[in-house]
Amino acid sequence: MSQTNNLTSSGTHLSRPKEGVTSPYMSNDPNSNVANFKIIESTLREGEQFANAFFTTEKKIEIAKALDEIGVDYLELTSPAASEQSRNDCRAISSLGLKAKILTHFPS
Repeated sequence: MSQTNNLTSSGTHLSRPKEGVTSPYMSNDPNSNVANFKIIESTLREGEQFANAFFTTEKKIEIAKALDEIGVDYLELTSPAASEQSRNDCRAISSLGLKAKILTHFPS
């Protein structure tokens, strides 16, 4: 019978999980939500916060459609309160009929 080497590259022994101990990352763990997650994509908000970044409405629509097509659950947009252009962009993207839900910050 061959013996398995249980040493790491630094020479320490690998520890095995104790009997009955489960990881929250294991799919059979009833407390784990690893199989149920949502993707929040913020390119359309964060991407415009760089000094020389500006997306036209047409480019934002193109990005939103592409992200929706790959299955993003939520699209985060620049706050419609930020400017009239942001408000118009939010309306345009919201009216596309995408599967993704739209998220935005709105001042209270």
